[in-house]
Amino acid sequence: MALLRIIFVLCILSALILCVAWQETRVRQESRRLQEMIAIQDTRTAEVEVLGAQVARLQSPQRIIQIVENMNVGLGRPRPRLNLLHRNMALMDRLESFERMGKLHSGDNEDAAR
Repeated sequence: MALLRIIFVLCILSALILCVAWQETRVRQESRRLQEMIAIQDTRTAEVEVLGAQVARLQSPQRIIQIVENMNVGLGRPRPRLNLLHRNMALMDRLESFERMGKLHSGDNEDAAR
């Protein structure tokens, strides 16, 4: 009976030693992984700072116009906005042209009906 107790205690101790060794291995693996993630985060933080500086330079309107002109994409400076009177006159002209088109089409329908 005493021999069985000794064997049981030795088995328990062996299992505990194996568990501790396994846990230590897992902790080391996670530590390495954490260090890699910290290094990646540092790299990303540096990239964000560089890109932030580039964005700050690009947000200047003069810089944007300079880039567009250097790219030769055919974009020019924006036209001045029409004031309210000019916009209303343009809309009225469009409306009149649509009304004329509607009369023309309705006249075609009357001719077809005759």
